[in-house]
Amino acid sequence: MRTTSANPSVLLMTTGDEIRSSFRTGSAQNLALYFDKHIELVIDTEAVDFHELRAKHAELILATFFRKHPPKDFQYVYQGGSARSRYITGVYQTGGQRFSVYLLMRQDAQHHLVIDTLHLRKS
Repeated sequence: MRTTSANPSVLLMTTGDEIRSSFRTGSAQNLALYFDKHIELVIDTEAVDFHELRAKHAELILATFFRKHPPKDFQYVYQGGSARSRYITGVYQTGGQRFSVYLLMRQDAQHHLVIDTLHLRKS
């Protein structure tokens, strides 16, 4: 669930922990709590390449991905950004396959970090 805080670094840490947990458990539903209303979603193994997809549709596509590729592990590789945006790269591991993950988050009007872009590419 989104957390409101006067301290942006606390908000980022909480959001980052919850996103990491969503990948580790394969929970599209929990991850979708952080989606913007429309997101860019790319999953190369599923031939998914949408530059503007409604959050609910993205959640359904991601749920299918997690069913086909159940999580074994997920680790952040790098995080960076500015006061109003954040990007995260990571590695999602599943039964012998690895996927590079790229997330771009931005601050919405309510000062919540929301996922604007999500790419999963087989590595």
